[in-house]
Amino acid sequence: MTYQSCFERKEIKYLLTPAQYAAVAEAVEENCEWDKFPTSTVTSLYYDTPTNLLIRRSIEAPAYKEKLRVRVYGKANADSTAYVELKKKYEGVVYKRRTGLPVPEAAAWLRGEIQNRPGRIEEEIEQFMRFYGDLAPAMLIACERDSFLSERDCNFRVTFDRGIRFRTVDLSLLSGSYGEMLLHPGYVLMEAKAPGMLPGWFIKALSENCVRKTSFSKYGTAYKKRLTQTMLGGKKYA
Repeated sequence: MTYQSCFERKEIKYLLTPAQYAAVAEAVEENCEWDKFPTSTVTSLYYDTPTNLLIRRSIEAPAYKEKLRVRVYGKANADSTAYVELKKKYEGVVYKRRTGLPVPEAAAWLRGEIQNRPGRIEEEIEQFMRFYGDLAPAMLIACERDSFLSERDCNFRVTFDRGIRFRTVDLSLLSGSYGEMLLHPGYVLMEAKAPGMLPGWFIKALSENCVRKTSFSKYGTAYKKRLTQTMLGGKKYA
């Protein structure tokens, strides 16, 4: 599978009610085509320090933040491609570097069992791991994603993430995408990805349906929810 290894773009998030989702999705379908991989289960394994330093810093909303995750599209098995992603955000612009390799090899690499993989992106990721030291799987987050593209609008992309779920146990991509639901039923996280200005038709759909951008983070929201559950005596996963 070919994939883009470097990104630099604005990524704007919107948390939609069921009614907003129905209206905005209709406008997106009218103005966009399905992307190359239109629908998929997206499963991401986030890495952090034992003290959850990366997510704690991210929650503070600094001008610069970074994270390391491994992502799989579809049901993961030993032959699936895992995308190890180093994602950085500075003043609203997202910079992403990623490399693809089989799931077991990705896990071994991030455990430190494989070192000095060739490539500039691989070197960046290894530098990140050396800097933070003791990184390990901290949370798994999954969702069902619909992806749209408008080439006429400078490759403007929109994704809708439904059924967002998370877990902090059984942290292996090979264990499936099960987890506790993160949002209220029917709520959807929409993300607009653009190299420049948002298209006029998209802004109009947002305005007509009173949709406002949000700084929503799946990992951050799930982390805070898990903290609350811990204080209240813990949560068992179904």
